[in-house]
Amino acid sequence: SSVTFVENVQELSTLATAEAQTKTVLNIEDKKFFGKKIPIPIAIPGTKREILLIVPATVLAGVDLNEVTEDDMKISEDTKEIDITLPHAKLIQEPSLQMDKITTYVDGGIFNDEVDWNEGFELASSAQQKVKEEVISAGLLTTAEKNADKALTQFFKNMGYKVNITYK
Repeated sequence: SSVTFVENVQELSTLATAEAQTKTVLNIEDKKFFGKKIPIPIAIPGTKREILLIVPATVLAGVDLNEVTEDDMKISEDTKEIDITLPHAKLIQEPSLQMDKITTYVDGGIFNDEVDWNEGFELASSAQQKVKEEVISAGLLTTAEKNADKALTQFFKNMGYKVNITYK
C-alpha cells in the first residue's frame, strides 16, 4: 500500500546527497585607531586596516524525506511504477567552518593590527553566509537533487518498481 511506501521513504529521514568542500575569501578594510573605528572618511596614516581571511568549509545538502506524504506518492501495481513528488533539496545544516585551517592576513599599520574575539565571531558568521551563497550558486542543490533521484531510483528498483521523481 502507499502508506507502507511513504513510511519506508520517511524512514530514510533526510537524504544527504551532496557535500561540498570549499573555501571562501573575506576581504575587509576599515580604519581604526587602537581598536576604535574612526568615523571620518579621511585616511589618517597608520589607521587603515586590511584583513584577508581564507576560510575552508564543508556543506551538506539533501532532501528532507520526512516531508513526503501519501499525496506525494502514486503507486501503480499494474505497471510497477511509482510517481513521487519530493521537496526541493536544501542545505541540511549551517556550513561547517574548519576554524583550525583558517588563514588570516592582517595589515593594520602601526596602530591597528589585530582581530579581537568578537570581531572573529562576526567574520565567521559572514563567512558562513558567503559559503551558503557560493555553494548554492555553484549548483550544490541541483547536484543534491540529481543524487537523490539516483538513490531513490535504486531503492525502489530493489523493491521491483520503476520510479518517476518530480519536485514541488
